[in-house]
Parts: sequence; C-alpha cells; structure tokens
Amino acid sequence: MDSLLDSVVRLGYNSLRVPLALDHVEANPLVTAFNGGVAANKELDGARMLDALDLLVQKAADRSLLVLLDMHRLDAAVWPDAMGLWYNEAHCEGDLIAAWTMLARRYCGAWNVVGADLLNEPHGANWGSGVYGDDWRLAAERLGDAVLATCPRLLIFVEGVGNPPVTPIVGPNWAFWGGNLAAACTHPVRLNQPDRLVLSPHVYGPSVAAMDYFEDAAYPTNLEDIWEAHFGHTLSCADGAVVVGEFGGDAARADDLAFQRRLVGWMQARGVGGFVWALNPNSGDTKGVLADDWKTADKVKAEVYRRLSVSDVRITRGCV
Repeated sequence: MDSLLDSVVRLGYNSLRVPLALDHVEANPLVTAFNGGVAANKELDGARMLDALDLLVQKAADRSLLVLLDMHRLDAAVWPDAMGLWYNEAHCEGDLIAAWTMLARRYCGAWNVVGADLLNEPHGANWGSGVYGDDWRLAAERLGDAVLATCPRLLIFVEGVGNPPVTPIVGPNWAFWGGNLAAACTHPVRLNQPDRLVLSPHVYGPSVAAMDYFEDAAYPTNLEDIWEAHFGHTLSCADGAVVVGEFGGDAARADDLAFQRRLVGWMQARGVGGFVWALNPNSGDTKGVLADDWKTADKVKAEVYRRLSVSDVRITRGCV
C-alpha cells in the first residue's frame, strides 16, 4: 500500500478513486480472504476490509491525496451485473442507501475523503423516464440526499447511463457505459444541496470497445462533437461541476493513443478534470498508468496525462 501510494504521488496525481463492492461493504470480510493482502501489508493481519479502507484513507491523507469512494459493483464476484441497475435480486435500493449512509458516517471526519460516486456505470437504467425503478436520475437523488443527510460536506458523483434502452437514445453514436448524460440538462438531478452535485461520465477509446465512430474517416477529429452530445453539453447546466470518472486505454495501440491525446486536449480546453483507469498495469483492455513492474510509469501515458493541470491539495487541506 505504501509503495503504491508513493507511486501515485511520484506520478503527479492528487487523488484516488477507490472501487468498492456493496456485498463486501455489508459483510466486511477478513483481509486474509484476499490473495496476498496480508503478505504484502503486515499491518492488515487480522484486519477486515473496512479496516484496510481506513488505513488507505489515512495513508492517502498523509500524502495529501484526496479519496473518492466509488460503489463499483453490487457483488464483488460479478461483473457486469445482468440488470445494470442500482439494485438486483440480491440487493435492494435500501441496501445501497444503508451502505452509503454507513460510509458517509465513517469518513465524514476524514478531510481527504471528498465524495461518493454513487454507482459505477448503471448501464441498464434510463435517465428521465420518471419510473421509480428505472430512472437512474431519480435514484441518484434519493441516494445522494441520504449521503448528504449524514455528511453534508461530501460531493455526490453521478455517472451517466448506457445505451438503448435509455432515454434519450443518443443516435448511432453510442456512449460508453456511464457516459450517456444526454438528458442531464432537460432532466436534471435535483439534490437537497445542489452545489454538491458532480456529473461524472466515463469515456473510452477503441481498446475498450468498438464504436462506429472509431472507424470514421475523420477519426479522431470527429470525437469532440460526439463527446459534446454525450456529456460535454452538461457544462452549460452543471455550474462547471463535471469530472470524467474514468478514462484511459491501451496506449500501445496507435488508434487508442490518438483517442487519449484527443480527449486530454478536449479536457484541457473545457477545464474538465478526471480519474484515469487504472493505476494497476493488469487492468486488461486499459492497462495502467504503472508499467508491468508495478513501480515505474508507463512513459507514453505519463507524457499524455501530464498535460492536465493538477491543483495542489495541500492548499485546501482541512477546508475541503
């Protein structure tokens, strides 16, 4: 944990998005259940998952790193969830609310825990349908208000939905899961504390999934119009509170590297920050910001991502 956090600092990042699983938050299993967890971190001998999360938050704070908690899955061993919603056959909405309420209470006093990413990539949901069990926008309001009732200072990250069936359908240029915020201005998320809302789309290139627009003769110059339709337009209705929750890809592929360079340029131009997926190099189709030795930087990605400005967290420490 120490060496990886030191790498995050050395690479110039100021924050971590930490994925969690609802069933593990509920059961709080022993760390020994995970291969290598204690062998690599002796201080976790006999500890449970939330103890490990406490330690991560503490060590991140010692290094002036912010932490965004991300409810990444409902079930740790299942991805993708068949329903793609904030509930399934094993977990109701109330379970997710209870977990977030507990986490908000547990970390409200931790200055560097800045937000709750309510659910990763709710790709089976609609946005704006008005149906209780279908409209992710309405569910995000309920979940976000529950978090804020417990810890009013936290930021509430709300991702987009997926593709059909969604409202509205984003035409032939399908969005990535979590990237469809096309209706976020016409059907906005209304929290009891509006200034806590952050819209957080996910966007990837051809190393993650094939899209028709990656095959267009104009690629990659056609991407900005697609991003504006999917999520960029929300900058006009979200008071600038838009953070790309996931981006990245396999920079060894020329077509994906072109995508990443183009996206970083768009983010620079629009003043949008983001979280790179992922730190670890064994992340399948995206690889990582660390090279295969888990210590040094992927030099190509480092060159691309250093173009994004990074604020000094130490300036705001204690006032987040």
